[in-house]
Formats: sequence, structure tokens, C-alpha cells
Amino acid sequence: MSAGRPFEESGGERGGQRLLWAGLDAEELPLLRVLVTECALRAGLSPPSHGVFVQAVVESAAHAVTHGGDTGTIELRVLAGELHCEITDGGPGLLTNRPEAHGLRLAQSLVRSLAGRLELHTTPRGTTTTLSVRLPAPTAPTIPAPSATTATAR
Repeated sequence: MSAGRPFEESGGERGGQRLLWAGLDAEELPLLRVLVTECALRAGLSPPSHGVFVQAVVESAAHAVTHGGDTGTIELRVLAGELHCEITDGGPGLLTNRPEAHGLRLAQSLVRSLAGRLELHTTPRGTTTTLSVRLPAPTAPTIPAPSATTATAR
């Protein structure tokens, strides 16, 4: 998304399968929605769950770039049966009881509706927001049973 911060699809050093790593800025939030939707679908979230997760990610990313220093990074990965999204910014850290945190409250509500979690880690150098949701168990492909009327060749 941002120059110098390319789209990557590799394992990375933290394990799991990396689906996306990119730089964030306010102008690219519409593109972020498209990329996160694709990643959520590839990871196995189905409608309407993927749309709820995407909205939570976009709300968190918008908060990061609006209140966290204008830029940040986003990483999505599948790890231990969960889809994780980590958003970082370089702002001054979160202050409590700020009305601007409305987007984070909405994101938390959305993730909780999927039985997921939203975690915040803030320091004077910035904030990391992690959203995690459990992925549905993979299903085995269904193989039709042979028809009782099918003749077998001898």
C-alpha cells in the first residue's frame, strides 16, 4: 500500500501464515477494506462473519491513522486456527475517556460479536491493536457415494 512497505505473502518470523503486511495512511483506507476482505475470505471466514471482521479492522485502522501519527502498519496472519490482525501506529499512545475512541469501541463490539477479542498495547511511542477471531474448522471435501445402480466392470 504505502511506498517502501510492499504487500508481502510470507511466513515472517512470528509463525503462522502471513496474508498481508502493509503500511497504512488515511488515503488508503478504502483499499485496505478490499485487501482485508480478500484475506478474510482466503483465511476461511464466510459471510457475514468476514464483513463484520473487515469493519472492525477498518475502524481500528482509521483510529490508528487519525489519532496515531498519520501512518502505521497492518499485518494479517493465520495462526493456531485464528485470524489475527495487528495494527500499529506511532502516536503518543491512548488517553482514556476520549470521544475519538468511538471507533475502537465499535471495533471491540464487532469482534466480540464473532466471539473474538481486541487487545490494545500502548506506550509513549505508539499503540498496537490486535484483533483475533477463531476460524471455522476446515471441512473435508464431500465425495459422493457410489450409486447402488452403478454396474461394476469385471
